[in-house]
Amino acid sequence: MDLTQNVSSVVNFSLSVEPDGSAPAVNCQLYKFIFYTVVIGSLCILGVTGNIVSIVVLRRDRTSQVAAFLLEALAVSDSLVLVVSFFVLSVAYGLSSYFGAGLATRTMLIYVRKYVTPLGYMTQNATIWMTVLLAVNRYIAVCRPFSAATMCTLRNAKLQVAGVAVLSVVFNTPRFFQYRIDVVQTSANATSLRLMATAIGEQTLFGKIYTNALYTLVVLLLPLLLLLGLNTRLMLTLRSARRRRDKFVHGRCAAPDEANISLVMVIIIVAFLVFHTPDRLLQVAKEFSRPEQFRCGRLLYFTSGVCTLLIILNSSTNFLIYYTWRRRFRKIFMLTFCRPPPPPRYGRHQAAKTDHQLALLPYNPTVPSSHSSNHTSSHASSSHASSNHAPGNASCQCARNAPGGASGQSHGHNHCCGFAKCSPTTQPDCHNVNRSLR
Repeated sequence: MDLTQNVSSVVNFSLSVEPDGSAPAVNCQLYKFIFYTVVIGSLCILGVTGNIVSIVVLRRDRTSQVAAFLLEALAVSDSLVLVVSFFVLSVAYGLSSYFGAGLATRTMLIYVRKYVTPLGYMTQNATIWMTVLLAVNRYIAVCRPFSAATMCTLRNAKLQVAGVAVLSVVFNTPRFFQYRIDVVQTSANATSLRLMATAIGEQTLFGKIYTNALYTLVVLLLPLLLLLGLNTRLMLTLRSARRRRDKFVHGRCAAPDEANISLVMVIIIVAFLVFHTPDRLLQVAKEFSRPEQFRCGRLLYFTSGVCTLLIILNSSTNFLIYYTWRRRFRKIFMLTFCRPPPPPRYGRHQAAKTDHQLALLPYNPTVPSSHSSNHTSSHASSSHASSNHAPGNASCQCARNAPGGASGQSHGHNHCCGFAKCSPTTQPDCHNVNRSLR
């Protein structure tokens, strides 16, 4: 996702003209507005919303705190990528191309190019290396389980995330100083702003080494090779572990939670490789192409748009991966954001009976005595129960279900409070008996 090329082309007004005669005639302004402002802008908004929901759900998942924390950090970096992309691509690139680049718009674009575009590179690098960090931690947890107890701790994960964030900022800080804003006198009474390259600009020796060599190594090749190697080894290990588990349990046992979260991380890494690899190849092809081949209407121009869309999709769809493949995430999400179904409707008498039963169930359950004590105390218990029943309570038929056994004997009135067949009129009497038995 080349943010520099997109914004610089708008600043230089190269996007406000029609393509040359060798390229197919298209309505470039309308295309940029629909593709970058409507499509990519909508994906950015939906993606930020999904990442916020993911953070809320992951913070409530305590089964694997290290993995949940790393996924939270990835969601934060993805959200920052989407926020910066929204302002650079949807606002600065799409809207300005469609509505025209007046003086105010041009001034805004100059400041976006100078101060916002470097932030985009920082967030993009953080997302890339956060995914690598995710792969390394999962590789240690699965392929080096004896080292995981000391290496894959929550404290180490926090230090690693902080290190990735700091290095992403430091590595891209020179981009703030590759351009300067000059005030140019255009007429006797008018001035304008110009974006000028500095001594460390992209066309200088430092700029070529930093922008081409270091960026290609640190952002393109090294993360791609690490992710390919780690993910391949991780997938083979998980496959072997699953075969061993199926051999011992004959396929009847569900995968444990650690295997499930490892599967989710493997899918995240695979999605990253699928969505980011085309852009990496395009950046390499850009070094061997002429600038006019990226003008609107050319094949590489539309290819660049598709690669940008894939990167936005990668930062926007992790929520769908969590919800589809992570069972615990799905359960926590349902408990957090979905209201439980309403209770079934009953008639007034049935509802009163149900409330009465629910009120009685928690009351001081009786521990059944031995068979001998039941046998010796059966007559006394039966006479005590019958003597305490009021005439209105003669409908209590719970004696035969009481813990006394099949003979229908029970211990006091407590049997009236533990069974559904008791009449609602027994409630006051049962409560009094329970208080006396405590």
